Amino acid sequence: MILEFYKVIRMKIFIIDRDYTEAKGFKWYLESYLLNEIEVYILNSIDQLYQQYQQVHPDILIVEIELIKHPNDIAFFKLARKDGTEIYAITSEPLFQHALKAIQMQVTHFFVKPVDLNHLKYLINYLLIRRKDLVL
Repeated sequence: MILEFYKVIRMKIFIIDRDYTEAKGFKWYLESYLLNEIEVYILNSIDQLYQQYQQVHPDILIVEIELIKHPNDIAFFKLARKDGTEIYAITSEPLFQHALKAIQMQVTHFFVKPVDLNHLKYLINYLLIRRKDLVL
């Protein structure tokens, strides 16, 4: 019964990453190991994100922080966060400037590559449970 409820909620996840192969790996892992059904969109730029976001409002944004280049980008992520979108930032370089961007964007979690996929799965499943509790 509980698993049936999880499958009813279809989460939308955007992965914004320059490395298509890595994004495809995230997509495969999430589709294979999450409790619920998801729709994963792979985007390779912030411009693509802006275009897609007008049509689909994701539950989760997973973004490579190196793609965030302008203050308007940071403002966009803050607004998305206020709209209820969870934001996970990823970096391959654990630099202070990237951590500062993550703080300014009000990310839910900041990952340093290689990403601990079990922890990512836990965070997303926890979000699903939290949202389920809000619905019931």
